Amino acid sequence: MQLDRTEIVIRQRTFLESLDLSLIVFRRYWGPIIIWSILGMFPFMLINAIVTWSLLDYDRILLFNFYGADESSLRLRYAYHQSVLIFAEAPLALIGTTYILGRIMFLERPSFRTAWSVLKDRLVSCCVVLGIARGGLLVIPLIWFVPRDVAFAPSYEILLVGVFFLGFVVLTRAIRPFAPELLILEVTPIFGKKQGMGLSYAKRTGFLHSQLLGELVSRFMFSALVLPAFVLALVLAESLLLHSFFDLTWNWWCDALLFPLNVWMVATWATVYRFLIYIDSRIRLEGWELDLALRAEAARWVAA
Repeated sequence: MQLDRTEIVIRQRTFLESLDLSLIVFRRYWGPIIIWSILGMFPFMLINAIVTWSLLDYDRILLFNFYGADESSLRLRYAYHQSVLIFAEAPLALIGTTYILGRIMFLERPSFRTAWSVLKDRLVSCCVVLGIARGGLLVIPLIWFVPRDVAFAPSYEILLVGVFFLGFVVLTRAIRPFAPELLILEVTPIFGKKQGMGLSYAKRTGFLHSQLLGELVSRFMFSALVLPAFVLALVLAESLLLHSFFDLTWNWWCDALLFPLNVWMVATWATVYRFLIYIDSRIRLEGWELDLALRAEAARWVAA
């Protein structure tokens, strides 16, 4: 690995520069990004389909709730629960994408066997932090117990799922977004001192995030405006294509297939954007460009 030769120029960037660069990176390396994203999200898509399948049975729900319900509200309800699932699961599902972005950064293209070996060794730590502590796996049983025979259950869907769970996940993501990068790219152990591996995950994440708290929250709020707009743009574009070329309207199979794919696609792009913000944070806090140059020169002296 040539530490002073990187595919992405190491320098500080603004919100809009990082956004523009994320689209360029996605366009240039769409192949490995899409492949690893599909491998990661496919099992979660199957699980989510099972968990939310009964929410797609609009006729049955309307039959039990003849008054005060219509199909459009049930579709919004389904989209809400699918979005909550994907939002919580994405950091865990897309750890392969995070890993491949880190390798691309240093002009490397690891084989599938090498990448799988690395990810397998770090899977337990990722499940503990991203799946349990950050709710990526806990959201699945939470949505599973959504009342199925009512059109809307505000005490459960708004209070429990929306306020308590989603509020916790949003707050965690806003103030400490780089958990996947720390676990996958920096190989930060959950218990550093106990394993004799330097800083623990808690200390490392505290150092990396605490000094840039205001800026990280601002960038998260910016993303919270952009990401839903991207999903809406994809849905409207697909609706137009279906109507123009096939004379079809958006129906339940579009809800079941196209909408989750759209959200996962935007989540994949958000992973690229978060990775670039992570690089920018390390540049600001650690002088990463100088650190890489010095480490590269030291490696050359050792090799000589």
